[in-house]
Amino acid sequence: MKLSLLDIKETLSRSKFSNEIEIELYGLYEVCGNINDAKLFEYIPIKIVACFEAFFRSVYREIIDDSRFRGRLGNVKQLKNTKFNFEILGAFQDNEISLADYLSIIIPCSSLDDINSTISSLLDIDFMSKIKNKTTKYVDLISSIENIFNLRHIFCHEVPDNEKSNIRLELNKVEQYIKDSCDFIKYSDEIVREILYPNYPTTTITTMEMIKYAQDNLVNLESELEELVKKIRKLDLEGFFVSNELDYIDDWKKYREAKAKSEAKLCEDGSIYPLIYSVSLESTTREFIKELKNEYKYHLMKSN
Repeated sequence: MKLSLLDIKETLSRSKFSNEIEIELYGLYEVCGNINDAKLFEYIPIKIVACFEAFFRSVYREIIDDSRFRGRLGNVKQLKNTKFNFEILGAFQDNEISLADYLSIIIPCSSLDDINSTISSLLDIDFMSKIKNKTTKYVDLISSIENIFNLRHIFCHEVPDNEKSNIRLELNKVEQYIKDSCDFIKYSDEIVREILYPNYPTTTITTMEMIKYAQDNLVNLESELEELVKKIRKLDLEGFFVSNELDYIDDWKKYREAKAKSEAKLCEDGSIYPLIYSVSLESTTREFIKELKNEYKYHLMKSN
């Protein structure tokens, strides 16, 4: 299947870092206790694999962006015989996406084998051995992750109903899947950080510290957004000043607020509600700034 530029941008927008994924999974864990229909547990493996894909695509992109590891792309077996989509060249030229963006999308991460093979090749390590060194429950952990991928395949694809009916997911089982997924994400992130950033701090960050971090980032982003909007409103677009541009900014802020409340609603009575809310505000603001810079980049460059 040939990916369009829109497909790539939409997929990139779903890429997330480990802390964001862990927040989503912890939120999912809290929701599980309120599910009355066991049939709905089929959604859990699907959501977990979506989280895996969002996280590992961000990992692929981060590794490929580092010039120390880019030379190993030829070792990634999933890239062999890949046909380059030349329609994307214009997007490279206009800096809409980077090579790392593009490759992180076309390298598959829909199975544990895909993830293991890609990260092992890019970092020149035995990824599974590194995971094994992180836990005494390696066999159970890997078995659980493989089961999650298999269940996702069964529930998402055309599998006969009689085969699905033989699968019974209970609350304790899906809760264990979520816990194991959080561990897998955490160990994977630690391995990548240890190699990419040898001096990266490894101390555990509390929920309150994460909330403070997101809120501080939001303050900085708000200042950046305010300055950017001022610059855009002063732009001269071929003799037409855009002083009235971005008059919708107040409506956008209402949307941002509603989006954050919606994303955090499932954990409204939980301890991580303020964390999900804060991270949502931060990520929405960051994405909006990126969109504005891209939309007005040529004119902003000229004005500097």
